[in-house]
Amino acid sequence: MGKLDGRVAVVTAGTRSIGRGIAEAFLAEGAKVVVSGRSAEKGEAAVSEMGGNNVHFIAADATKQADIEALVDGTVEHFGRVDIAVFNAGGVDQPSMIADFTDEEWQYELDFNLNQCFWGTRRALKYMLPQQYGRITC
Repeated sequence: MGKLDGRVAVVTAGTRSIGRGIAEAFLAEGAKVVVSGRSAEKGEAAVSEMGGNNVHFIAADATKQADIEALVDGTVEHFGRVDIAVFNAGGVDQPSMIADFTDEEWQYELDFNLNQCFWGTRRALKYMLPQQYGRITC
């Protein structure tokens, strides 16, 4: 019996690096986990490597509100609930100095690092509040 038996987690950028480590730790503790990433090919490979029926991949671009909302909804559709949300995607993707950022590049960074957490949290709370349980990390 794991500490997270019966719980369902969703992890953005969960197919590699820190996100994958988080997903694997949740799986080891008995949770069912949905991982996301932009590449379906990499996502399916990661799920295959993690193995079992307790992990699922949903393609999502963390810079797109509709993708993040669909990710949370898809978690509930696939596993029936969402208890834990880790909005792990982030970083600086722009190759230029901030002084040279265009408004579009700046908006991308805001969406990638800040807005995905807001969009995901707002959507996850739609499910977590009625069940009176949830944990969210950004």
